[in-house]
Amino acid sequence: MLILIFLSLPVVSYAVSPEVLTVALESSGESLSGQIAVASVIKTRMKERGLSASEVVFQPHQFSCWKGEQRVLSESEINTAQVAWDLALPGEYNHFMSAGMIPGTAKYKVNGKHLFYKL
Repeated sequence: MLILIFLSLPVVSYAVSPEVLTVALESSGESLSGQIAVASVIKTRMKERGLSASEVVFQPHQFSCWKGEQRVLSESEINTAQVAWDLALPGEYNHFMSAGMIPGTAKYKVNGKHLFYKL
């Protein structure tokens, strides 16, 4: 005879926007300044392309965090990403990549582990 026992654990659910999740997943290991820079890239694309935040972050092949890997975020990481999103403004750069790579553009800026540039 097989007996299954289910433990009841509390489930915490947050209503977190896709853009804040993107900032957290892409840059939670960065300083607040680095997270603001990532959020700024999203807002710059929104402004340049006339798209919503969700439309920007879910465009194919744009943000590595949406390629199928899953990761658990802490409440602190989500909260910091929300602050970064709230503080960010559209800026000069509309792309970023790992700082170990060099884009084929003349103008770029390094912030933490990311390199920001405009295409």
